[in-house]
Amino acid sequence: MLGNGVHRTFEYICRAILDGVLTNCKFTAVCANRPGAPIFGSAEAQGIPWRYLDGTSTGEIDEQALAFFRQHDVDFVILLGYGRKVGSTLLDAYPDRILNLHSAPLPRFGGQGMVQPVSQAHVLAAGVRFSGPTIHLVDADYDTGQILAHWPVRIRPDDTPESLNARCNLAAMPLYVRTIQDFVHRLDFPDEY
Repeated sequence: MLGNGVHRTFEYICRAILDGVLTNCKFTAVCANRPGAPIFGSAEAQGIPWRYLDGTSTGEIDEQALAFFRQHDVDFVILLGYGRKVGSTLLDAYPDRILNLHSAPLPRFGGQGMVQPVSQAHVLAAGVRFSGPTIHLVDADYDTGQILAHWPVRIRPDDTPESLNARCNLAAMPLYVRTIQDFVHRLDFPDEY
């Protein structure tokens, strides 16, 4: 499932699949809850089925997404720019199989409303030396699931929330590809560890 934006990261992941960097993985369905999301054009150009989720409640959106995912044999879900809380319908259907990309370090800079570049404004206000994207499993609350990966991005003296966010987004692309590859490997060999 892909939410509101982060179109470049989607393109980057697709390129990693095509180039054989990301193996045993492909996009089988794309959803977004914003009409006319740029991701739809990219998905269509690559022959990936897509759907606009037009519900108003989490339950409605989850039900639409789940039906679409089942129709297209989705094994796990990745979120990109999806600012809504994922409800119990999807969490129950994909336990520990929904990944999210957060633009800042977790758990300190997560939670409801901590979207890009707002989260980076909080990072800068805290006076820390590093920000950076975090990949985590999705659970019933905002940004509280198990952390799978983090990439530190050094804060520069002249950083603004926007400039820091842009560098974090660049770091997020290869981080998400590596994390997805590790996750797929774990799904292939769940009882070996």
